[in-house]
Amino acid sequence: MGTVAGEHDPFPSELVERRSTYQISQSASNQIPVVIVEAACRAENLTLTTWSSSVVISNTLHKLDIPLAQLRADGSPASGAHHGYKILELGAGTGLTGLSAACIWGSRALLTDLPTIVPGLQANIDANTSLFQDQGAGAGCGTLDWNAPSDLFIYDSASASEVKVAITDDNKFPLVMAADTMYTEDHPELLTRTIATCLSRSKDARAVTCWPQRVCYLEPLREFWRLMEERGLVVAQEGQEYADFEGLDDEPLHEWSVWRWKDLQ
Repeated sequence: MGTVAGEHDPFPSELVERRSTYQISQSASNQIPVVIVEAACRAENLTLTTWSSSVVISNTLHKLDIPLAQLRADGSPASGAHHGYKILELGAGTGLTGLSAACIWGSRALLTDLPTIVPGLQANIDANTSLFQDQGAGAGCGTLDWNAPSDLFIYDSASASEVKVAITDDNKFPLVMAADTMYTEDHPELLTRTIATCLSRSKDARAVTCWPQRVCYLEPLREFWRLMEERGLVVAQEGQEYADFEGLDDEPLHEWSVWRWKDLQ
């Protein structure tokens, strides 16, 4: 799970703080190189950083029991009601989790975060163009306000503008992902509501989450579980992984879970 320094940056050099290549497990015997640029972006007093949970869950994806037929890419994304993406990452940060998922499963991922983070997300999408082509994958980025999760704003890099897309029953996502996205007391409520709003109402739809087991976050995590169940979701698969890569500045133990709709068998 280590990183290797790269030689070329798709982001203006004066704004790049670090560039790494993460070797992500595509299977038990194969890895793919996902390039991540950590640019000088900030949001809510946090710098753009690849947190340990993103690395852990990215390397765990190939072991998860995810119905894959629903994730297969079906052409270029379109604007308007049918956005064309199959995977939604919430609080994406550098986008490692969503980019890895798209490549591992040959799908299209939409990476979302706060507006000031979007340029960094676009840089990482641009940095992995060749990998997308090799894996039959694709990605886009945009913003999604958890206070108003029915309104999605997809960034159009060609025009440097955003296209507003209303989330409806016809264009929800079969897979929603979130890694280490709770750091205020209102996040359990906001995050669970956003997941419930954006996740497709089908028996194969899944939500994937992962967090390091920080003592100060245990109560929000318990509240997250309670609210997910209250909103009609139940754990389909769960486990723990230890982060064993160099440079870890966090709790090594991480817990992940895969959720599905309880009433849809």
